[in-house]
Amino acid sequence: MAIDWFSHGASRRLEHGEWMRRGILDVQTEIGVGVGHTPDRPVLIGHSMRGLASLAYAANHPGGVSALVMLAPVAPARF
Repeated sequence: MAIDWFSHGASRRLEHGEWMRRGILDVQTEIGVGVGHTPDRPVLIGHSMRGLASLAYAANHPGGVSALVMLAPVAPARF
């Protein structure tokens, strides 16, 4: 499944001010929505900045994913 980020495509619309304040780590919410629609623990695959969001989700939800694949990740040193 591919995640439809809020305020993109057919996903939930956010107010402009809220949408403008969101950072890459905030998209963990959308990842959680997608994970909630799977019957088993999913494999998260994140490319570029989405790799950072996937890493954060996996770190904040221990046991919530079966594996994490990051393709060309952009991750700050603190991660």
